[in-house]
Amino acid sequence: METKHAYRIFSRANWIAVLVIGLVPPVIFFLQELAVNGAAHTKSLEDLGIATIFSLVVTVLLFFGVTYIIVKLHDAVPWDRHPVRRLTVETLGVLSYATIAMSLATVMFHRFFLEGSDFASLLYSNLLIGLTITIIVAAIWEGRYFLHQWKASLIHAEKLKKEMAETQYEALKNQVNPHFLFNSLNALSSLVHKDADKAEQFIAELSKIYRYVLEKNKQVVAPVKEELAFLNSYFFLQQIRFGENLKVEVNVPAEVLNRFIPSLALQILAENAVKHNEISVAHPLHVQVFSENGFLVMQNELQLRDEKAESTGIGLQNLRSRYESISEQKPEFIANGKFYIARIPLIAEE
Repeated sequence: METKHAYRIFSRANWIAVLVIGLVPPVIFFLQELAVNGAAHTKSLEDLGIATIFSLVVTVLLFFGVTYIIVKLHDAVPWDRHPVRRLTVETLGVLSYATIAMSLATVMFHRFFLEGSDFASLLYSNLLIGLTITIIVAAIWEGRYFLHQWKASLIHAEKLKKEMAETQYEALKNQVNPHFLFNSLNALSSLVHKDADKAEQFIAELSKIYRYVLEKNKQVVAPVKEELAFLNSYFFLQQIRFGENLKVEVNVPAEVLNRFIPSLALQILAENAVKHNEISVAHPLHVQVFSENGFLVMQNELQLRDEKAESTGIGLQNLRSRYESISEQKPEFIANGKFYIARIPLIAEE
């Protein structure tokens, strides 16, 4: 997810850094000259003052100017999207700015304070020093930026890991809770006496559900074809329970099957459809799964039960958060009065 850079350019810490950087060099040079040449051959305090003012002015211009350019480029030309363009624009931008700023500062100080000195030699040395300082400042801020990005990526990874664990826990909990097991075993018990082959298929599909959840324990995303196979197993069990009152229609083209979605996403959506809607002879539930404009869609009639099912709401919120970490697109959950429509973005590759 794209975010704006919120760095404060003119912070107190930066002003302190500018003062230290601007004041320390001329003072050190003055003391060094005093120690080597003695007081008689050392430049006057007036010269020290001019050097200090020049150092402070140049430091302010270069430090804040370069920082401003870099910070603005973080938003306008991000490194992760346009690395070559960013490198080119930043290099030309900061070096051009530094050259102009240093040249103007040299011209002004030569005219008002150093008129007797050799301007060409002074400009050359100042440009050399200024460009060196600029490169150092740019390297420091870019290093700081990449360190911040690295830390942010670690936080995102930990956040995603936690959210995945919550989803997996919720999935396992929902599958092994007594109500789910009671309904599954009750349906299996009736099948054993009526249709042994179907009972065997029921057991096979139930085992697929548990196996799939365990296999996806550490995966962030899964292919659509695997999620649909899992969904088929899940709805098979539910259709044993509800019979023809639960109808499922899956119409997903072949080119979508190799795209990706968050693992166990369809299980969350399917459980919501079964948990919250009335499914009876009078009100059969028709669930449709299809793709549309880069989204995988699950749609069903909105026929809420009179008694609301217990729900923590963690499933859909977790799905939203996981998409924030892996995609710029967001899932959409729409209740328009007649239908409940869940639209989750398809991811091109893992």
